Amino acid sequence: MTVGEAAEAVTSALAYVILGAANEAEDSERTLLSFSGALPSLDAAFYTAFAQMLPMPAGDDARQPALAVLPFDKARMLLINCQPNTDDAGFTEHYVFVTQGAAPDASQLADWLTHLPQAPADLDMTIMAMSAPDFVAPTAASRAERVGWLLEKLADDKLAAILMLLSGLIDERRLVFAGFPLDFRARLQLVAGLQALLPVQIAARLSFATHVPAACQHTPQLTFADSADADDFLVEWGAPLANEAATAHPYLDLLRSLWQGDAQSLAKELQRLDCLVDDADIGLAAALTAVAERCQLDGQVAAGAELATAAMLAAVDGGAPPTGELRLMYFARLLRNALRKRDRVAGRRVAEAMQSDPQLAERLLRDLDAMLDDQPDAVYVFIRNRLSDLGIDPDWIARLQTAARSSLDVAIQAGDGGTLAGWLELLAREPQSYALNDILRESMLAARSRAYADGDLGLQLLLIAARRFPDIADESCRDERLLAALPEPGRLALQSPSAAHLAALADKDAGIFLLALVRGMQSVDEPLVALAAAQRLWTLREADERISLPADYQPDALIQQLLTQSSHLLADDALDYLFARLVADGALAPIAKAAEHLAGRQQLFPRLTRTLERAALPLEKLIDIMSAVAGIQDMPPQALVDTFFSLLDHHHWDAQAQRMIETLARLLAKRPAAQAPDRHLWRLYESCQALQLEGGCRVAVSHLLRRYGESEESADLVSGMARICQQVAWSRSLQELVNDWWRGYAQSLTLAQLQRLEREMDGHRQLDPQKQILKTALAMRRSLHSRDAVAFSEAINTAFLIVEQFTDAFDGAPIEIDSRTIRSEVDALSQALTSEQRHILATNLRNLSQRITQMAENRSKPSLIRSDDSIDRQLTRGEAQPHGAIDMMKWVAGYLDGAHQAGEE
Repeated sequence: MTVGEAAEAVTSALAYVILGAANEAEDSERTLLSFSGALPSLDAAFYTAFAQMLPMPAGDDARQPALAVLPFDKARMLLINCQPNTDDAGFTEHYVFVTQGAAPDASQLADWLTHLPQAPADLDMTIMAMSAPDFVAPTAASRAERVGWLLEKLADDKLAAILMLLSGLIDERRLVFAGFPLDFRARLQLVAGLQALLPVQIAARLSFATHVPAACQHTPQLTFADSADADDFLVEWGAPLANEAATAHPYLDLLRSLWQGDAQSLAKELQRLDCLVDDADIGLAAALTAVAERCQLDGQVAAGAELATAAMLAAVDGGAPPTGELRLMYFARLLRNALRKRDRVAGRRVAEAMQSDPQLAERLLRDLDAMLDDQPDAVYVFIRNRLSDLGIDPDWIARLQTAARSSLDVAIQAGDGGTLAGWLELLAREPQSYALNDILRESMLAARSRAYADGDLGLQLLLIAARRFPDIADESCRDERLLAALPEPGRLALQSPSAAHLAALADKDAGIFLLALVRGMQSVDEPLVALAAAQRLWTLREADERISLPADYQPDALIQQLLTQSSHLLADDALDYLFARLVADGALAPIAKAAEHLAGRQQLFPRLTRTLERAALPLEKLIDIMSAVAGIQDMPPQALVDTFFSLLDHHHWDAQAQRMIETLARLLAKRPAAQAPDRHLWRLYESCQALQLEGGCRVAVSHLLRRYGESEESADLVSGMARICQQVAWSRSLQELVNDWWRGYAQSLTLAQLQRLEREMDGHRQLDPQKQILKTALAMRRSLHSRDAVAFSEAINTAFLIVEQFTDAFDGAPIEIDSRTIRSEVDALSQALTSEQRHILATNLRNLSQRITQMAENRSKPSLIRSDDSIDRQLTRGEAQPHGAIDMMKWVAGYLDGAHQAGEE
């Protein structure tokens, strides 16, 4: 707060209470006479309990005012004026609230009293506005006058006396003046003299009383009394001060340094201390220490001394920052710290000030430009930090480019290889928004000649070029002079890529190892990566280390390329290792891609089986991997099926592997050509049955039936069928599956094979349904008598015609049959037959008539429920099973004509 602001605060913050007393007795009752403003209470006792004053006696029963300024709370001071009445023994007390640190000095308070409101004569509590006095900020002249008055009243060693008085206040001892004249204005003048030795804001908080209070909750720091307590600093007015040294304190030291023997020079120096008060809301000793230290710091800044950044920042960002030329000096010193000490905190604060203050920026930019010749690297770091902290600015980008070019020129011309490499690496990592690409490119080309004699620098150039300039990297890898200077084994790995040369780099710098690996992958077509190199590659993938190379040089990308595109570059043990690590890592997409590639090169099986069995993965993860692999197109079905069975065996067909069992079943269903041993198929069936997976059971049974059907031994087929039929007895659909297959199988056999199989099945009662199917097939074959469909159709036609002719001739209208005529017709018909042929014809006619009779006897008979027509209709539609030859002919006829129901199997 400035002095002017303090005056305004006093004017605008006045609130008061006026109390009246009938006499000067300490227990005299106070009466509220008037008030104004925001007050803590209107109870008179509230104020007298806080502090109670009495008029100061002046001799001959005369009385003078008594004045006290006391701290009330953290925000306000309380000014108490005890004014004696002129016409009686009573007095009036004014309690006036003033903002902390804003009260006028004591020399102006005497005049202020004339402006205090007067209580109305009729004691009505009329609220009156307090008119503020003219509060004049101290000048060097007024301060010199007050200090001069004090010096005049003190003993010969005036400075020592002043320091002694102030040391009492600094030690937090109450300063008590005894024997001072009973002169109200003189006492205020003494207080003002002491206040003039302090900065205004601190002096305004000095509590005092011109006459010792009758009662007070907060003892004033300075008072006038005839006696003092043991801890007080008692000054006998007119007598020499006690012969003791003043307390050691920075502010007292400051006053000694400012003292030149006269009040005018001291006042001039004291005047500038007013603007150094940062925070007066602390103890007197601490506040004065801060002022002294700040004054000393200002002097050091002006003198160009080396100073800590924290101290200067506390000054420029504090409550009393330097102004004018001194402020420029402060930021110039901060800039020097930022440049010489690489002090980023100082640099950021300077950059912020330059951004908000064009005049300051113009001054400091001249300093920066001057530093480019001597310390371009420091200027670069400062500007780089500024861009990072405060954002991109085109003007600062241009300055950064200038600093970068100057720094690199120095490094290329005079710097060692490490310094040059460091600068190139720094620029290579800078954001693209800094637009340093062209400068970096030019500098790398210029630095190549240095790399012909410095192999370490050459390696750095190659790594940076690989990251930023692929064309320079390609050109550099063909530069024999540069390669020849490289340290081994990097030189050999880049000149002649091979598995041995790359393995020699496995424990070297990650960057050169990866660079050599990529270059080798681009130039050779034979195994390049042995086990040691593969292990290093995976270690780099798993490490947190940041590798400054492009994405396609990173370990993860290279592993993916080797396992999904270039597995031919991996030795077998290296391929085993990387694939095992990939599987253990568990990411499905990379595993699937690698599996697809390896399968295409016939490198997946049995590697996949071996890897998964050794990996000891959680069963769920194993199932996910196998499901992903099974979903890959063109995967060799037989190898895949073998892997599934092997893994399920490895895990003892655990019930938790249900998803894997289901996947295997689907795979066998889609790829029926895949083979599996009987024991595996039976284990699949048993597991599916236990898990109630009927679909899986169907797949297993289908493959078992096919296996048994391919057997050349009837005994194997019959025993297998017996086991299957026994196992599927629980499921109607599986029984139908078996029977459907058996029908198709029986149809594929010859009559002789069917007959042999019929004999083999004797004694197997569990195969009765299959026996019926077989017997039916035999019956059909016998009815055909080895004819094909055309011959069978013609034979049926002939038989039908003969029977039809006999029926038409003899089962028509009733006639008397003449036996002689029959004999005559038969003789005429049979003249061309031999005796033997006549006998055969006779036998066949007799047998045919007997067969017709038998067929009629074996047909389905009508009953109470069904008529002949009903039976015929059901047979024709396939709704009834045939019970004999005649039924069979009706049933087959209906089937051939499509009369059977659509859903009938």
